[in-house]
Amino acid sequence: MDLRLYQKQAVKKIYEKWEMGHQSLMLQLSTGSGKTFIFSHILSNHKGASIVIVHRVELVHQACLLLAKNGIPHNIIAAKTAIKEIVGLQMAEFGKNFYHPYSSCTVASVDT
Repeated sequence: MDLRLYQKQAVKKIYEKWEMGHQSLMLQLSTGSGKTFIFSHILSNHKGASIVIVHRVELVHQACLLLAKNGIPHNIIAAKTAIKEIVGLQMAEFGKNFYHPYSSCTVASVDT
């Protein structure tokens, strides 16, 4: 997955802050700027626990599909119907399921 220049710069700044010892970071970008691509890129290299919290079930679907596209197994905290839909979409698109309840990477819906 190729990031755009401004996305690469955002990732670089995040890593710089982590190297400085900062643990709680927030990245703010405009709608449509590729935040999902950025966090998926970061999580593809991350070895520890992580959680992606989104405010709409559609964004849970989007995040899970992009993580699956990058081969990242993940847990999903959302309504059971949403989890079933996401698993079905992953099976249809990738031929396998990336939903793993005990994964260190989690996508969560604020509603749940």
